[in-house]
Amino acid sequence: ARRAPWIVSPCCIGALNKRADEAGFLAEIPMEPGEAYAIEKVDDGRCWVLTREKRIPLQGAQQVKSDGQMGPILLAFRQNQFRGGHSKRLQACEALPALRFVLNGEPGVAYFTARQDMILTKRSGPQLQRPRSQWLAKQISQADFADLARLADAGKQGHENFEDIFYCAKTVVTLDRAMWAHERSYEVELKRIPKLEG
Repeated sequence: ARRAPWIVSPCCIGALNKRADEAGFLAEIPMEPGEAYAIEKVDDGRCWVLTREKRIPLQGAQQVKSDGQMGPILLAFRQNQFRGGHSKRLQACEALPALRFVLNGEPGVAYFTARQDMILTKRSGPQLQRPRSQWLAKQISQADFADLARLADAGKQGHENFEDIFYCAKTVVTLDRAMWAHERSYEVELKRIPKLEG
């Protein structure tokens, strides 16, 4: 719903690490429909929202449905540039003056009015670091962990040649989460589910 922080969390662990720039907490930039604001765009393509005497780094934009629930992400800052996704999302962005400016406008400042059917988003928390735990971070690099996590995501039961490898990869990823919690004084147990051990 509007005005509630949320976590950008792709389904796959590997995808989360592959697109680490997306990981973290996002929140709506608070503006009432009809409220005037400006977007400042700099030479490298990054943008800031100028509203209520604040200069807020823009992370993206998301559609708001008529019932107030969040719709699809229209625009996101990924890999050091703003991207609009597939063709339908790009068409939607082109129809909205603020997003058209973010994607295609020249550097400078442009003025807009907040809409009922769209919000602009900011990052409200630090990017998630992978590996999560110090225990694993001391053993492998972030790039190696991304490969490991993608391998864990790709695993399927019954794969004749690689099932053991997939299982080990998933175990390491699970242990990383558990050790992250343990390092913060949580009591953690790792258990196997009977009859699912293979």
